[in-house]
Amino acid sequence: MVSKSGSALIAGVKASRLGRIVSGDAVERMNSSVGGVWIGGRLSVSGRDLVFSPSWLDRRLHEGLADITIRLSSVRTVQAARDRASGAIVIDLEGGRFCFRCNGAGSAAEELSKMVEETRRLPADDAP
Repeated sequence: MVSKSGSALIAGVKASRLGRIVSGDAVERMNSSVGGVWIGGRLSVSGRDLVFSPSWLDRRLHEGLADITIRLSSVRTVQAARDRASGAIVIDLEGGRFCFRCNGAGSAAEELSKMVEETRRLPADDAP
């Protein structure tokens, strides 16, 4: 999995002025009921990093969205999960959890898990 489109669950997201016009208080309701907002974008692996880049539209509908970079070395486990709507990649980290919904989550989680294991076997100063 070098690159995958989908949605990441991001906590504490606030609607921009445009976002409030388009969705009213939906962002606040989702934050309180789900613990975050599903933000569309792309998840990709770059070297030793996993990077989530929010979509152009979500960057305009929400305040302060920026790329999220996760060091593969900080990943504890990678699992695939399934809910009513879609599959998800659930990544447990040293400091929390990152969830990413996408098609083909099972195979993507398996591939990402292999990349994490490969990263653990590399010397600390050796970039892939």
